[in-house]
Amino acid sequence: MGYVTVSHWTATEMSDEMVEIAQAKFIPMVLKTGASGVQMVRTGESGMMVVTQYSDEATGIAAQTKIAEIRSQAAGEFPMKLDSAHAGNVMAAG
Repeated sequence: MGYVTVSHWTATEMSDEMVEIAQAKFIPMVLKTGASGVQMVRTGESGMMVVTQYSDEATGIAAQTKIAEIRSQAAGEFPMKLDSAHAGNVMAAG
């Protein structure tokens, strides 16, 4: 049914420029790992999460080494830190 990863981040600032860079650079990088979709969601004044969908568990698990590299790169380029990351199989969808 699918596999999803979610990472939660805290930033000291969030600017329009950061969003533009994320859209132009990091979204394509994540999609190249085999993801079928990715959304970056603002969750508060300084919080955001990245929700990434994969067609199946094997594809999602195989992508995780590259995803870790992308997360590290993002944390190095933006004033933000990774708070937590979670992953699992989709149980129900609409």
